[in-house]
Order: sequence, then C-alpha cells, then structure tokens
Amino acid sequence: MINHKLENAQLEWNANGTPISSQFDDIYFSNINGLEETQHVFIKANGLPSRWHNFARDHFVIAETGFGTGLNFLVAWHTFNEFKQAYPNQGPQRLYFTSFEKFPLTQQDLQLALAQWPELAPLAEQLVQNYPNCVAGSHRVSLQQGQVILDLWFGDLHDSLPQLYSTTEGLVDCWFLDGFAPSKNPDMWSPALFNAMGRLAKPGATVATFTAAGFVRRGLGDAGFVMTKPKGFGRKREMLAGHYPMTPKCLPVTKGENREPSASNDASITLVGGGIASAATALALVRKGRKVTLYCQDKQLAQQASGNRQGALYPLLSPNNPINTELFIHAFDYSRQLLKHVSHHGLRHQFCGVMELSYDDKSAKKINLIEQQGYPSTLVSPLTSEQANQVANLAIDTHGLYYPQGGWLNPGDYTLALIAQALESGRLTLHLDSEVGDISASCEGWQFSVNGQLQHTDILLLCMGSNLQPSVFSGLPIFPVRGQVSHVNATPTSQQLNTVLCYQGYMTPAHEQSHCIGASYGRNQDSLEFSQAEQQQNHDKLLNSLPQVSWPQGLNMDTDEARVSVRCGTRDNLPFVGKIPVHQGYVNFNQTEQLDHCGLYMLSALGSRGLCTAPLMAELLACEIVGEPLPVGKTLLTRLHPNRYWLRSIKKGRPL
Repeated sequence: MINHKLENAQLEWNANGTPISSQFDDIYFSNINGLEETQHVFIKANGLPSRWHNFARDHFVIAETGFGTGLNFLVAWHTFNEFKQAYPNQGPQRLYFTSFEKFPLTQQDLQLALAQWPELAPLAEQLVQNYPNCVAGSHRVSLQQGQVILDLWFGDLHDSLPQLYSTTEGLVDCWFLDGFAPSKNPDMWSPALFNAMGRLAKPGATVATFTAAGFVRRGLGDAGFVMTKPKGFGRKREMLAGHYPMTPKCLPVTKGENREPSASNDASITLVGGGIASAATALALVRKGRKVTLYCQDKQLAQQASGNRQGALYPLLSPNNPINTELFIHAFDYSRQLLKHVSHHGLRHQFCGVMELSYDDKSAKKINLIEQQGYPSTLVSPLTSEQANQVANLAIDTHGLYYPQGGWLNPGDYTLALIAQALESGRLTLHLDSEVGDISASCEGWQFSVNGQLQHTDILLLCMGSNLQPSVFSGLPIFPVRGQVSHVNATPTSQQLNTVLCYQGYMTPAHEQSHCIGASYGRNQDSLEFSQAEQQQNHDKLLNSLPQVSWPQGLNMDTDEARVSVRCGTRDNLPFVGKIPVHQGYVNFNQTEQLDHCGLYMLSALGSRGLCTAPLMAELLACEIVGEPLPVGKTLLTRLHPNRYWLRSIKKGRPL
C-alpha cells in the first residue's frame, strides 16, 4: 500500500546562508556558489546547451536524483530559455525535467532557499506558486504554456524510478546525478539506481555528478555508461561525467499494456467531442506543436455534461484506495494550475474552499481515516463543528474536512477558456454543428462521416461522453449516468455561505443569487426529462445531512429550475484513457490477434469528476500519442487503460 504521508525536509542555515539538511547533515549546494556549481557540474558537463543545436527531437528530457531546493531545475530552465531566445527555430521546443525527492521542502523553505539568486527570481516565483502539495507520488507542473514541464516525484527514489514508463527508444536524454554525498546518503547511491538510469537512458544520453567516488564510477560503467573524470567544481579535484552509447535496456512490456506512440510529427489528428475532455485534450496537443481538428455535434460547446452552472473542484480521497487517491490529488493540482493559466478568458470560478461534512456513521468513519493519513494542511485539514461554522459563515453544526485550495467553477466557461487558449496557437481548427458517424479503419488511418461527408485522419480521438455509439466501443464496460442539478434561489441566510458543501450531495455558494444543489444519480439512465422526484431527492439529501440546523428548510426547491445531463461511468469510478481495445483480440488473448485499434484513442467516463481529472487525463493522452514523457506512473497507467477490466478477467481465468 502506498503511504502518502511524507516527512518534509528539516533545514538549518549556515553562516553563508546555505541550507543544510538536518536529516543528512549535508549542504544542499556549494558554500562557494551554488549556481556556478550547477552550471559547472550539470550544465557544462552534460554538454548543454551545445547539444541542443543539432538535437533531432522536439523535446529534451533531463532526469535528476534529488530535487532539493530546485536550483538545478531553475538553472536548466534558465539555460533553455536563453537558448530558445537565441535560436528559436533550432533544437527542442519543450524541456522536460523529471526529479525525485524523498524529503520535499515546504513551500516557505523553498522560497527562502531560492531568494539568494535574484537572477533566477522570475522563474523561482513561478516554481513556488505552482509547487504541488507534498504528497507521495508524481506531480506534473506545466510552465510557460507547456514549453517547460517539471515532473516531481515525491517519495523514495527506489519506489518511484520503477514507475517511469519508457518507450522502446528510452526516456532520458540527460542525467543530473545529484543528492547528498554518498557517505551521507548511501541508500540512494546503489546498483539499483545505476541500473535504472541505464534502463531509462536513450542512446547518446549523458550523465554528470559532483562525486568522483570509485564505486559510483564502476556502478555507472556496469549500467552501460562510458565514464570520464573531468575537473570538479571549486576545491574538488575531480567529478564524473559520461555518456550512454548502448541500446536502451527497456524491460519487456506486459501484453496489453503497451503505450508506444502512434503519431509522427506530421500526422493528422482529429478530435470528436464538445466538453471539457475534448477541450483539454485539444489544448494539450497544440501545446506540443500538433495541429488538431475538433468536431462538436452541437451548435455551441459544453452543451452536454460540461454545461452545468457550477461544479465543485476538490480531490476525492479514498483511504482504502491509495492508488486512486494518488491520481485525484495529482489531477487536482494539475487542474488548478491549468485553470489559473486560462482564467483570463472570463472564467467564472472561486477558490473558496470545499467542506466535506460528516453526516452519518459511514462518512464519519471515512473522515476519521483521512485525518489519520497525515496529509498536509495545504491539501486538507479537519474541522470541528465550531470551525465548520466559522469557515462556512453559516450554521453547519457538524464536523468534517476542509480543502482550502478547492472551490467551484463554471464547467462551460472552463471548456470555452481551454478552447480559446488552443485557438490562440493557430493550430486548432474547430467545427461546430458537425455530427460524426460511420467510423471505420482505412488504409489512410481512420475514416468517418461529418454531416454525411466522408473525412480521413491518421489519429482519431473520441472524447464523446455519453454519446459513445460507434461499434469500436463494443464490449467496453461503460454505462450512462443521469444527473439532475437543482437551481435554487438564495435566501438571506443561505446567501452567507462562503464555501462549497459536500455531503450525500453538494451545495455551492450563491452565484448571481442562485445555488446549485445536486445531484441525482441514475445509473444506466439516459433520459433528459426534468424530474420533480429528483428535485425533492436533492433537497432531502441536504435536509438529512444537516438535520441539526434550520436554514436548509427555507430553500424553495418546489420548482422546475434544474439542469439534467448524462455522463459516462465505470464501476471503479476511473476514466478510460488510451487506445481503444479490440474486444475480439482479448477474447482470443493468447493468439496473435490485434489487441488495440492502432491510431484510435478515447478519453471518456470521467463521471462526476471531470473538472478534477480531465486536464491531467488529457495531458496523459496527448503525451502517449506524440511520444513524450507520461505524467503518471505504470500502476496508474494500468488502472486507466480502457482494457483494464478485460485484462483482470483474463488474469483470473474468467470469460469476457
């Protein structure tokens, strides 16, 4: 089981203003000049930026052991920006930086440690503002409109490294082998680390490290690196540097879990859908330099499940399901990042916090288990009844949890903002009122009709929500879920509500004198007709969850003011992300039949969590298609793949 609780770095500061780790009794960077040390040891010794001039790929991947203060990342970012300013049409267009940290600094300590480098201040400010919650697992931070991507893995390096997915060509172009000295941190400097570095390295990858220890040189040599001993920094006589001339030692991929890319740089990419999933995917792809055509069947975007007035944004924490919890925390951080990046497009939202209430024995037990996990208070903290009243600015009179970074937003606005941002790139072509049908494979990739006219594309992405009708979805365990959200006029008392309330349902703070209260849940129901019974159910959930206070009784829900939509759901409440599997291929799994439709992908079944998960799932899908580093680890990849139910049945010997 994953332990999400982390111990933050404990810092002391010496007379030079250099931070020292109390855990390892070692400095984070040189007392002489940490910035110059990074430039000498990691930038120069790895041949940067000269390697970028003739670099063939459009993205470059640096991997680092020991994120620490983030100084190495900021120097690499600064170097990359200088190179792109001087040579905008040469070399890679995107920089990926993957780093691992067992004892993350707090945001306050990070800001303090980086304050001594004024030349890096603009970049440091962005890092501090987007620094993720200190929870174990992977965290993607997208900077400069997706031109610089930081993947932070919090937790033990030896747990995280095996989670990195590498294609057959390898993953890493350049290794920064950092961390505290081998004598101070022997657990990290091990054959397991060196072998993993070789397994993930691309042919021609380089490595550099401040240490010249013989066992490190020999270990890297055994892993396939050709090592040298250049001059060290400052008073250090030597350091190590090397390159990887070999074919990557990629581990064999389990059948049915292949995530190899499908799209060449000039491949045509077509998206189908008009909600937040397709909008986020379109933006993720154009940020990676790809041209995209998007077809939406409606006359306007966000007319289906993404069209509600207000939706709650917060992570779903499941104390008995740590893998899912890791996904939702990561997705929550990423969605908040993206929301802030596109909010200038007129997006109605409020980071007012979200309160999860204890309303019965089951919810009280869940809340108690979450409290025991030791999550950082920036993510979630317990509330007494008195504290709940103060936070809500309204009588709640029950205890619960508070997510201070959560809030509400208008899903339709979010969808439109994502599309507006993508259109600004000039790489998105949008077609509204365009009905897509008759999808089938062709010698050119995929063919389909748009309002009766035949079209072709190399790569086809289906983000169609509840409108999953094509035969390519045959056999997938996916079902429609009807939901009715009530629109309720605010009373003078309910108008005081300051935060989103979550219980058996949810209630948003008043916006334009109206609350959203919902939502009903009708599994395998696809009717869009208004239901007075569901209107009453929404009110009853609120009344039953807060029986100790009187103000919910004053809300008038005896009206037909509501919105009905149909979402897609799965039994495990996780979306389907990736290549669409071929049912017959899994029926005949041990034969040679094709398992997945080449060039045909889906992002669907977001359920009621699309505001939280869609941006990260879109990023995952885009990276898989174009062959860039994936934002989640192997365990989550398996949990998200559309074939997951079929693979489980096969492993258990059950018929599909």
